[in-house]
Amino acid sequence: MVCPLAATHQSALDSLCETLLDLLALAEIRPNAIQSSRSQAVTLLEIKRHVEQRLADPALNASGIAQAVGPSAHYINALFEQERQSLMRYVLQRCLERCHQAIAQRQTAGLTISRIAFRGSFNDLAHFSRVFKKQYGVSPSALKLAE
Repeated sequence: MVCPLAATHQSALDSLCETLLDLLALAEIRPNAIQSSRSQAVTLLEIKRHVEQRLADPALNASGIAQAVGPSAHYINALFEQERQSLMRYVLQRCLERCHQAIAQRQTAGLTISRIAFRGSFNDLAHFSRVFKKQYGVSPSALKLAE
């Protein structure tokens, strides 16, 4: 006599086996994708480290970063596109963050806004004020006065 539950279990087992085979097939494909994405993440981290080290350099640009780190400027921009921004937008963002921190810190109370901007690799005070206000919703001088 055949147990009715055996047929149900067999069906579930067959379905499980099919799913397992699909996963194994994907596992054959995924290691390259995983390795590629790990390699991209490492490259992106190296680029960001380089940017951090040279953030105060007003001559910091995509071709200089590409020469220092290795991959082409095009590849670097493709990596940053995955993060939904460009390389130079990232550099600008980091420069603004550093300037914001400097303005907000009490240790820099003796420094002028222009000195902080120039230290932050901005060479045009009007441009700095414009992008700072757009980013933080307050002008650099208003932030300094608030602190």
